[in-house]
Amino acid sequence: MTTISLSRKLVTLINVFTVEPANQERLLDLLARATETSVRHAPGFISASLHRGLDGTKVTMCPSRCSTLRWCLKKETSLVVVFQA
Repeated sequence: MTTISLSRKLVTLINVFTVEPANQERLLDLLARATETSVRHAPGFISASLHRGLDGTKVTMCPSRCSTLRWCLKKETSLVVVFQA
């Protein structure tokens, strides 16, 4: 688990997805597989956490990476491929 601290030079993104309650588990599985197969291999990756909302309509993914890297999600083509349905 990543500890968020002012002294660490990292960026943590907070991505909130809204889903139908029937699809929450499916999205969690998809994001977990994407993290294992692709996201964790991206330059500067440190960790990622997945969280489920108690009402079933939200899933949150919080990936952390080194803040010293200059990057743009649009250029991370390996991530785009994972999320194409």
